[in-house]
Amino acid sequence: MDEQPNELNTNTNSEQQAGIMEVHLPHSHGNKKWKDYLSEFAMIFLAVTAGFFAETLREHIGDAKKEKEYISSMIADLKEDTADINQVTRVLFKNIRGQDSLILLLKSYHENDSSATKAYKYYLRYTIAVPQVIFNEGTITQLLGSGSMHLVSNHAIADSITEYTNYVKFNKVQAGYYNDQFKKCFDYSTNLFDFTVARNPLQENFQRAHSGPINLDALHLLSHDPMQLQKYCNELTMLQSIINGYVLNLASAKNKAAALIALLQKKYGLAE
Repeated sequence: MDEQPNELNTNTNSEQQAGIMEVHLPHSHGNKKWKDYLSEFAMIFLAVTAGFFAETLREHIGDAKKEKEYISSMIADLKEDTADINQVTRVLFKNIRGQDSLILLLKSYHENDSSATKAYKYYLRYTIAVPQVIFNEGTITQLLGSGSMHLVSNHAIADSITEYTNYVKFNKVQAGYYNDQFKKCFDYSTNLFDFTVARNPLQENFQRAHSGPINLDALHLLSHDPMQLQKYCNELTMLQSIINGYVLNLASAKNKAAALIALLQKKYGLAE
């Protein structure tokens, strides 16, 4: 009789343990198939990849828009450059002809009222201004300065822009020589011409004291010394030579600008 309870307890414990095992078995991870893992990985990969391509596409569309805006702005700058070149070139050719007339007059100068009046007319009209082209470099400066040149995806166009930029730089150097020689020529001219005839001070109301033409009657040169006249003619001739070179460089820049405008309009489908 004493051994029966022990046997009963043993059987009960075995049944309880079996029940516990039966309860916990459904909560185990079990054998998950490798296809399930592969499917989950593929879904995650596709989601990440789709997001990456969407962001890349958005950036590409944004860059393309910025590129076209830069190109449109550059075309406007180039058109202003060519118009400015045309205007300045006309004035420079007119000045060269007037300077040539002054040189011929001074080389055989005879003191009289008529010769003096002509000399002052040529001097004041054709030698005391420095017309030159101020190139529009705003768009190019933005492209190069902000590191946005990479937006121009077409290498041929990028090379053409760089080439035109080099022409602009060369013209600015030539304009420096032009300014230097003009200053020399102008400084020396004050030994010959009485510049007080052009005196026209600015008043407190920001208006000029005289609004009419300068009276050139009964004017005379400050010096009739043939050597001084010849020296001034030499300086003026040197100025003409530099202007000639400047005009030729402007013509080359104009041709480059026109070719670049045509290329940009064609490649980007922009109206003329």
